[in-house]
Amino acid sequence: MNRTFKFGAHVRHLDLPLMNIRARPLGAIWCPNLRSLKIEVDYLVPASICDLPSLAATFHACPNLIAFDFVMQEAPLVPAGFWESEDETRFMCSISRLRLLRFDIRGRVLFDPRGSQRMDTLMRINQSVGPALEQWHAVGPRESQIRVLAQAPNLKHLTIDSFTGNILNHPTTLRFLRLPNRVENFSTMFPLFLAACPLLDELDLVENCIDDGGFDVLWTHRPLELLRAARTFLVSAAAIARYLTLRGSRLRRLTLPAHHSLFLSGEGGVISAALIASAPRLTMVDFGRIGKLYPAAIVKMADQLPHLRVVGIRNRSPGYEGRI
Repeated sequence: MNRTFKFGAHVRHLDLPLMNIRARPLGAIWCPNLRSLKIEVDYLVPASICDLPSLAATFHACPNLIAFDFVMQEAPLVPAGFWESEDETRFMCSISRLRLLRFDIRGRVLFDPRGSQRMDTLMRINQSVGPALEQWHAVGPRESQIRVLAQAPNLKHLTIDSFTGNILNHPTTLRFLRLPNRVENFSTMFPLFLAACPLLDELDLVENCIDDGGFDVLWTHRPLELLRAARTFLVSAAAIARYLTLRGSRLRRLTLPAHHSLFLSGEGGVISAALIASAPRLTMVDFGRIGKLYPAAIVKMADQLPHLRVVGIRNRSPGYEGRI
């Protein structure tokens, strides 16, 4: 093998966990053909390893980068003078060409002693987003998040922590929406954002709950391919079965409420029957804590749903929880 062979020139996708306090600065990366980069930073790693000049150097060394996924306890630091430097211009230009941008800040920025500076950093990054953006994990001041939605007409995949009415003012081509935090007045907002996202295929409600009326609202929307409603409490098996009968034709993955008191004994069979009759594409279903789901119902699902691979069941009894 030629000793001058440079491995970096052939790398297209890179997942880089930085878990060592002796990690080298990111600027050492040289992957000119890199398309996607994920960096996950342990809390022990010095902040200087992942400050904005280091990220700017990485982007400059990877001119074909279009997907950037950054996981860290806090927003990256900005040394004095960076915003007036050539590095800042290069960094913001690199942000503008991204199709996927995810800053997953695990810590609580607002309670950080330098929280104001870090929020300003996230705001500036949001301001640099361009029309190429298709997937985005929203962070930063709410006003800057709304601005991103206005300047990203091709956005298809969105995870957003603080969903507000202002977001509905911007036309959207969203196909996937994830709401990791509880939305204020969610029962009122739910039909509004469904109407604002007519192309939505996948919906993950996470901490937000819908009741029977919420499932009825879903009738008005196109059939979903993915629905996760794991935290929903006030809903009947009949309402879920009714929705599946009317809108289950495209459903591939379904997560139902993980709560033991939702359904009466045996009502899981009502839902499994609706899935068999109306969800021929189903590959995964998590029934949550639905009381009893008789083995015969599971066997029947496995026999009559050709694509089904995963069935999740949870019960209050020890040893019952699992997947089949």
